Amino acid sequence: FAGDAILVVWPRSNEELERVTRRAVQCAIQIKEQLTGYEILDDHSDSKDFARSGGSKCSRKNEKMVLNVKLGIGVGKISILHIGGFLGRMEYVA
Repeated sequence: FAGDAILVVWPRSNEELERVTRRAVQCAIQIKEQLTGYEILDDHSDSKDFARSGGSKCSRKNEKMVLNVKLGIGVGKISILHIGGFLGRMEYVA
């Protein structure tokens, strides 16, 4: 389970695997550099948000949250399953 994850999938191509993988790594490095340490001000913390967020919320209004980005890269065939739409969420299993 990845929680609030971003899944990026490139379509199959005839390019060399090494070249495609290198571009994926470059993309991942840029994402990490841009988002690690990014601060988010949570000005909506209340009991309703606690229930909507699955139990994770800031303890006080106007508390800053800081993103910590972790990345993984895989190569090969993939199967993706779309589940839900519950509470406006889109859930994927890959």
